[in-house]
Amino acid sequence: MTRGPYETRLDPALWAYIDAVNAWYPPEILGLPIDKQRAVYNR
Repeated sequence: MTRGPYETRLDPALWAYIDAVNAWYPPEILGLPIDKQRAVYNR
C-alpha cells in the first residue's frame, strides 16, 4: 500500500491497525458491486 504524504505523519501503531483492517476488508473492493463486496466480507 502506498502511504503517500501520510507515511511520516501517522505513527507506526496506527499504520499497523490500518494494515490489519485492510487485510480483512481490502480497499480495492470498494468499486465492486455490493454482492461481490459481501462475498469478500462473508469469507
